[in-house]
Amino acid sequence: MNFELQKVRLLIHLKQFEKALSHIGKIIQIATEGKAKLILTEALLLKLFLSKSFNLSSYNEDLKTFNELLSDNNYQFILQKYPEITSSIEDLIKINSGVKIPSLDASFKLRFEASPEISYLESKKALYPKIYLFGEFRLVCGDKVLTMKKVRNQKALELFKFLTLNYDQWIIQDVIIENFWPNLPFEKSRQSLYVALHDIRKRFQEFSLVEEYILQKNKNYKFNVNKVYYLDYEDFILHFEEGNKLFKNKQYLKAKEHYLKAKKLYSYGLLPSNIYDDWAIPKIEDAEKSYLSILAILYSLEKEKDIVMAENYLDEYLRIEPFADEMNIEYINLLLKKGERKKALDYYKYINELYKKELGTAFNSKEINYFVKEFQIY
Repeated sequence: MNFELQKVRLLIHLKQFEKALSHIGKIIQIATEGKAKLILTEALLLKLFLSKSFNLSSYNEDLKTFNELLSDNNYQFILQKYPEITSSIEDLIKINSGVKIPSLDASFKLRFEASPEISYLESKKALYPKIYLFGEFRLVCGDKVLTMKKVRNQKALELFKFLTLNYDQWIIQDVIIENFWPNLPFEKSRQSLYVALHDIRKRFQEFSLVEEYILQKNKNYKFNVNKVYYLDYEDFILHFEEGNKLFKNKQYLKAKEHYLKAKKLYSYGLLPSNIYDDWAIPKIEDAEKSYLSILAILYSLEKEKDIVMAENYLDEYLRIEPFADEMNIEYINLLLKKGERKKALDYYKYINELYKKELGTAFNSKEINYFVKEFQIY
């Protein structure tokens, strides 16, 4: 449930309020049925914020329950845990309950109203980790930056990447050993794992991060999503999924905003230094597939409005996946639409030779073959 709360918090940061409201309702129901008072109190705080954002008048019962839980269980620390939320509904809590809200720690107070993007919500000096897996790996905390070049124990760094890449699941010890120390005897590989985990935690301490960001339970390991953090890979997934939802509902302009944010995050791809590592390949391929989907949708949205931008999206798509028949046809037709016949013919020759060389077959399309025949290109 803590993971679900963290997800709702991220959705709020991204101003995806409708999606956050849907998630928070389920959390409240489960927490109520399970008598999980702490989870319920945190969830109600988030719901109060969402109720205010939507100008909902039916929050009185939630406010009453929240106030009772807060006072009866001495849960005032929750107000400090969610400073950006608390500060936004401070007037609501004070007026209706008289609860004194603790002063917010400036180092953790996020500039919530300043920008919809989480990467700009963070205070520059905020002492929590910001992890970037797209492009060159970086771990940023305040003014300190950790890159691959600054790490002696590369295995520890790779393990940290692996755990953050799989932030939403527990990884069993055997899977970790199989991926990182497959050729060592079991005892030695297990000792290597412990050393790597120790090095990760030591690095976090050097960054003045005293919180435990790597969880361990019954020989299972997991990145701790219950702490405050930022992960660009998670941000990418959230924007992509929200874009798909909006696109499906024909809210094309809003969908485009999310797709463009996801595109910006993608940079040079997910973990480009690990493209040959078995533990990273599935996630890298999934991210690339999502990125290609984004480019295809952006192309479809622009081809009748901004032909130059549409061509840019197609160019990028085909640089990544040159053997996409449909997109190659689209590219040639787009060039013809622009009146660039010679460029269209040159591209046809290039792609036809590429297909023959790499796939052993010619690039074939009835529509394009008619165009080729018309200009007697053989």
